[in-house]
Amino acid sequence: MTKLTLLVLLLVISFSPLSAQNKTVSQRETVRVDSLKAGSSLAVNLEGDGIAIGQWESFSGSNAEVNSSLSDLAHFTNLDTSGTSGHATTVAKIMGSKGATNASEIGVVPNATFYVFDVDFPYSNMIAELADAIDEYDLLLSNHSYDDNAGWQLDTFWFGVNNISETEDYKFGYYGYLARKYDSIMYAHPHHLIVKSVFNDRGVVGPGGSFSSYTKNGSSWDLVTRSSPYPEADGGTDGYDGLSPDATSKNALVVGAVSNISGGYSTYTDIDYSSSQSQWGPTDDGRIKPDVVSPGDLSGGTAYSSFSTPVVTGIAAMLQEYYHDLHGRYMLASSVKALLIHTADAATANGSPNASSGYGLVNAHSAGAFLKNSDDRQQLIEGELANGETHEYSVYLDGTTDFRATLAWTDPAGITPTLEYDSTDLDDTTHILVNDLDMKLWNTSGPSMVGAAWKLDVSSPGSAATQGNNSVDNVERVDVSSASLSAGWYTVRVSHKGTVASPQQYSLLISDAGGVTFEAGGWSAAPNTWRSGVLVTVKDTSTIALVSADVSVGQLRVVPNGKLRIAEGNTLSVMSQVHLEADASGMAIMKGKVSGDVRVHFYIEGTAGFRYFGVPVRANGADWEADMNRVHFNGHSSPSIYGWNAATASWVALSESDSLHEHGGVVSYMGTNNHGQFSPLPLSKYITGELMPRTQSYTLTVDSDTDPSNSDEGWNLVSNFTTAPLDGQSIDWSGTDGTYYTWDSNLGDYASSNGMSHTKGGGRYIPRGQSFWLYCPSGSTGLLAIDSSDAVLTANPDVNKMNYFVRIKWYLSSGSYDEVFLRWDGNSSRSFRFGEDMLRKPLNDASRPECRWRIEDMDCVMGVFPWSASDSCQLLWNAGIAGIDSVGITAELPRGMSVKWSKNGMDYPLYQSNVLLNGNGAVYLKWDASRVSVHQNQIHRGAFEVTGRKVRWNGEKPMRASFYDLSGKLLLDKVWMPGEEQMMEFHAGVYTLVDQRGDVLKCSFGTRE
Repeated sequence: MTKLTLLVLLLVISFSPLSAQNKTVSQRETVRVDSLKAGSSLAVNLEGDGIAIGQWESFSGSNAEVNSSLSDLAHFTNLDTSGTSGHATTVAKIMGSKGATNASEIGVVPNATFYVFDVDFPYSNMIAELADAIDEYDLLLSNHSYDDNAGWQLDTFWFGVNNISETEDYKFGYYGYLARKYDSIMYAHPHHLIVKSVFNDRGVVGPGGSFSSYTKNGSSWDLVTRSSPYPEADGGTDGYDGLSPDATSKNALVVGAVSNISGGYSTYTDIDYSSSQSQWGPTDDGRIKPDVVSPGDLSGGTAYSSFSTPVVTGIAAMLQEYYHDLHGRYMLASSVKALLIHTADAATANGSPNASSGYGLVNAHSAGAFLKNSDDRQQLIEGELANGETHEYSVYLDGTTDFRATLAWTDPAGITPTLEYDSTDLDDTTHILVNDLDMKLWNTSGPSMVGAAWKLDVSSPGSAATQGNNSVDNVERVDVSSASLSAGWYTVRVSHKGTVASPQQYSLLISDAGGVTFEAGGWSAAPNTWRSGVLVTVKDTSTIALVSADVSVGQLRVVPNGKLRIAEGNTLSVMSQVHLEADASGMAIMKGKVSGDVRVHFYIEGTAGFRYFGVPVRANGADWEADMNRVHFNGHSSPSIYGWNAATASWVALSESDSLHEHGGVVSYMGTNNHGQFSPLPLSKYITGELMPRTQSYTLTVDSDTDPSNSDEGWNLVSNFTTAPLDGQSIDWSGTDGTYYTWDSNLGDYASSNGMSHTKGGGRYIPRGQSFWLYCPSGSTGLLAIDSSDAVLTANPDVNKMNYFVRIKWYLSSGSYDEVFLRWDGNSSRSFRFGEDMLRKPLNDASRPECRWRIEDMDCVMGVFPWSASDSCQLLWNAGIAGIDSVGITAELPRGMSVKWSKNGMDYPLYQSNVLLNGNGAVYLKWDASRVSVHQNQIHRGAFEVTGRKVRWNGEKPMRASFYDLSGKLLLDKVWMPGEEQMMEFHAGVYTLVDQRGDVLKCSFGTRE
C-alpha cells in the first residue's frame, strides 16, 4: 500500500455517516456564533460578506469535491476535478451552507465566497497551488481538515520508522514538510491565515499480532512485517505528543475538537474530551499546540477535528468582516490568530494554556466584543520590530480587572530537523522559532516586572503551564490577576532575543487598558504630559486635535472625518503606526511632522472605472496590494495600476517593485470589466509607510508644440502628497496654465479649478489622496512648488463647501474706501496694521493681494480650543495715521470661532456686520469653545426654508441638522425628512442651523405669539 493511498484513506477513518448532521446549531451555541448575527447584543450581522475562503480537501476514495449541486452550496466553486466527497460537503456546510433547505445546517458565514481544491500528491503540488490561489482569489483564510500520516493506520500498518524507534513514531510532534511550507506561505502572505485540524487518532492502537512498517536501508526503504516489540497507541499512554507533522506549523491556527456544550460554556470543566480522539500536543520543541479547541460533534456523539476546524474558519471570517467594517482594512493573520487565542474561554482553573486544549475554547462573542471596543479600552496594535529595538507601550490599568495581553507574529519558516534515522531523531527538541520576540508587563513605579508569558514543560506535558521566559512559541500571552495590580500606569514591553534578520511584523492585543483620547473638543490629558508609548485616539470629528509638544506614542488612530494637527516645530513619533481612517462618511486628515509609519486609508465607491490617487507615503506596488485587494501588475494580460510618463506622454503599467510615491500620481482600475475581476467596489484601501517630505518641487514637462497631433504632450499627473487637502488658492500655478483638473468617475469627466473659479464640480481644495492633472503650455516654466503651508485643516467636514474669511471695508476721511478679504495662511504675520499694511488700489486691480496672518505657529482655521486674551489675532488701526473714518466688518467663520472688536479698552462680540466709527480700534479673531458664530453661508438657504418660526427642509433626501444658540449649546439634533417642517419653540433671538455637510444658516426668531 502506497503512502498516497493511505493519505486518501485517512479521513475515511475519522468520518461518520452524514445523514444525521443535526448538531450544527449545537456547535454554534457552544462557541456563541449567533452573538455575531442579526438581533445580537453586539448589534452586528456578520455573514462573511466580502471574504474569500479556500477549502483544501484530502481524497475520500477518489473524491474530494463539494457537492455544489445542492442549492445551499451553489456558491462553492470546485477548482479541481474529482467526484463528490461527503467529507468535503460536510465541511462546506459547516462553514457556509445557506441553510435554506435545512435551517439546522446553516453555515457560519453563508455569504462568503468559497473555492475548493484537492490535496495533491506530492505535497509540493498542493503547496504551489495554495500559494497561487491566495494571490489569484484574494484568499484571507483557508480551511485544512485533513492530516498527514503518522502512527497507526488501517489496523495493520504502522507509519513509524523502525531505525528511529520500534514503538513510537518520530513524526508525532515533528516539524514536518507541510508545517514548514505552511509557515513559509503565511510569511509571504501575512494577511492569509491557514486554519488546520489536528489528528483524530489519539489512543488508536493496532489489534495485536503482525503488522507492517518501514525500515530505512541506505537510500531505500524496506517494508517489513513484525509483531514485536509492539508500538504504543498514538499519543502514548498519557495521550500527549500526538500531533501529526502537518499540525506543528508555527503560524497556522491549529484546532482541536471537543464535545458540544449544551447551553454554551460556563466554566473550564465544561470542556470535555470524553467523546473526542483529537490529538494533543505539545510539539517536540515544546510549543503550545493545538492553539484552541472548538466543538466537532455532528452526528454520532464523537467530536472530530475535521468538523471543529471549519467552525473556527467561519468565526475568523466573521471577525475579519467586522474589523473591515469598523476600520476599512483587514487584520494581519497574526492578529486574527491572537484575537481568537486572547478571547478564548479558559480550559483550566487559572486560565493557563495546556497541551490538550491550547488556550481554550473559541468564543465568537468575546472576540467580537473586543473588536467593538465599546469602552475604548481594548487595544489591537500591529507593529514592526527591527533588530535591536524594544517597543514599550504605556497603558493605564484601573486595578479592578485582570490584565491580559497577547503577542503573536508570523515567523519565518523554521528548519526541519535533519533525520539521522537513529534514536537521536526521536522527540528532537531543537527550537523551530526563528525570530524570538518577548512580551512582559512592567510596573512603571518600580520599575518591576509583574507578568511574563505562559510556557509548557516539554519533558512533562501534562503539568500545568508556568510563566517565564518562553523561547519556543510565536504566541505569547501574559495574564495577571487584579489582586496583583494597583491602579496606575504600566508598560507592555515588546523586545527580542538574539537577532532579527528582517523587521518582524507583530500583533499585540491588550484588554482593559486605557490611553489618551480627544473628544468633545479636548484631550483627556494635555500632550505635554503624555507618557512615552501611550495609545492615542482622536474621536472628535468636529474639532481639530492639536498636538503642540514633541511626543512619542505607541499608536495613534484618527477616526474618519477626524483632524489632527501637529504644531509647527513639533514632532510626533510613533512606534507602530498613525492610522488615518476613511469610510463612506469621509477621511481623516492630518498636518504636521510625523516620525514613523503612517497608515493612510482610502474609501472608494461608485461605478467601475479608473481612480486617480496621490500616495502620501513611501510605498511600492506590493504595498498597494498588501491587504489582499486584487491588483494586476505589469506582465498581466490586463494590468490595473498605472503611472504617467509625462516625457513620453504615455501610461506605464506598474510592477510590484515600482515605487508609487515617486510617480506624480497613481491610476488604478477598480470594479469589473470584460477583462476580469479587479478590486470590487466599494473598497476600503490602505497603504502604509513613512510620510513624504513636506516640501516638493517639480520640474514638469512643457509642451514643445513640435507635434500638433500629440495632444497629450505637456500634461503632467501630480499627486497631493500630503495627508490633508491642498488649498488651490495658496499654490503658485504660474509655471503652468493655471488650472488643475481632477477626474470625476461619476461624471466620467474632468472637473477643473484655478482655485478661484470652478467648472464641472471642481473646487478650491484638492482632497487628501487625490492626484490631479496640470498642463504646461509652450513658453511656461513648468516649475511647481508645494509645501506644507499649502495643506489646510478645517473643522468643517468638507472643505470644498465653505471658505472662511473676514471681510474688512474701511472708509477714509477723504470719502474713498477700500476693502480686503482676510484669509488664513501660514505665511502671514500675527497682526495686520492698517496704517502700514493697507493697500489703496481699485477693487478690480489684479495686483491687489489678500491680507493674511497667523497666530504664532497656528493657521487661524486650525481648530476650536480656548485661548487667553493675549493670544488673539489683531487688526489694529490709528485714525490719525491711516486717515480712517470708520470700518465695516463681515465674518464668515467656523462654529466655535468668534470675532471681537475693541474700543476704549472694551471688547464687544461681533454677531453680524458692525461699523466701528471714528478713532483708534482693534479687531480680535478669538477662539472660543463656547461661542457659535453667526455664519452667513447661503448654500442651503434654498433647501432649508425659514418662515417666521417655521423651518422646512425642501431637499430631496433626508438631512441631519442641529440648532445651536449663540453660547454654543445644542438645542435640537434630528434628521429632517424631505418636505418636513417644524415650529421652533425657542426664545426670541439668533440661532445657528448646522447640517450634516457642515453648512451653516443664521436663523432669527422673533417673539412667540
